Parts: sequence; C-alpha cells; structure tokens
Amino acid sequence: MPGLPPQLKDWVPVAHEILKTTASTYQQTITYSELAELVQTRSGVRAAARPSAWMGPLLDVVALHAQRSGEPPLTSLAVRHDGRVGEAYAKAAVINGTTDVSDLEARAAEHRLDCYRAYAPDVPEDAAPSLTAQEARRRANAKAAAAKAAPQRQAPVCGRCFVQLPLSGTCDTCD
Repeated sequence: MPGLPPQLKDWVPVAHEILKTTASTYQQTITYSELAELVQTRSGVRAAARPSAWMGPLLDVVALHAQRSGEPPLTSLAVRHDGRVGEAYAKAAVINGTTDVSDLEARAAEHRLDCYRAYAPDVPEDAAPSLTAQEARRRANAKAAAAKAAPQRQAPVCGRCFVQLPLSGTCDTCD
C-alpha cells in the first residue's frame, strides 16, 4: 500500500478482520469509535490524531481491499454513533461499484446483508436488507411527523346548512 501513512498499513488488516468478525453476527454493526479503539488496541499502534482524521482513509483502503478480494462491502458495517453510515461509506460504496447514492442508508443495508450472507451462519433465507434500529426509528418518526404536520383536507360542506356533503357533492338535507 504505497503512499499511505505507516499507521494505515498496520491498521488495514486489523480493521478488515474486525469487520469480518462483525459480519459474522447477523444484524450486528460497529461504531466508528469502537472500530477505531479496537484497531489501535489490536495493532498496538496508537494515533496522535482523532479517529475522524484517519477513519475515512482507513475505510477507503479496507473497501478497496475487500472489493479486489471479491468480498462484500465490509465498510457498510461501520456506522456513526447515531446508526447512520458516514461520508467514508459514500466513497466506499463508489469503490464497490454503487452508482445510485441517493439513499446511502438503504444501499448500506443491502451491502450489510451481503456481508452477513458471506460470514454469518444464521442469516434467515428470506432475510431482507434492514436499516439500523436507530435509522429505522428516525425514518418512522420523520414519517409520522410529516403525516401529522400535513394539513388535513377539509371535506366540502353545504353552503346553506353547513353539513358535510356526501361523495355525490349534493346536500341530502337541502337538495
């Protein structure tokens, strides 16, 4: 891996193995901070910089390695503390041939399922891609809030007696 900082050379194989281990448990993910700590601990190489400074390049190289090895996109298993994939995944998704990045969370869910199918022994045959629990809750809450905020359509009323009109549009009381 020419041109990479020395730490990344030590961290890439460790991160790769951690992500494969994560993929061996159906529906498991790992946060960036957990991954950063495990990578540094297991490699014995600590970073002076914060993980946010080097996590992106690390995941880029791991994604490239996995893609070249014919493995599923392991970087889809790494999420932020809020359960969403980060910007690092967007680059990794492109490395893995993703052209539609309009919904990265949905794409990551598909890629995670590919990982589980490759490494987890207990994946249900009818398993479907699933968002992280936090992202699924966020979307459900946003949908509920949008429905609540949407103006309720008022049913037409008769101009003379002010009774709600039936679907025919003719007032049963006045006409």
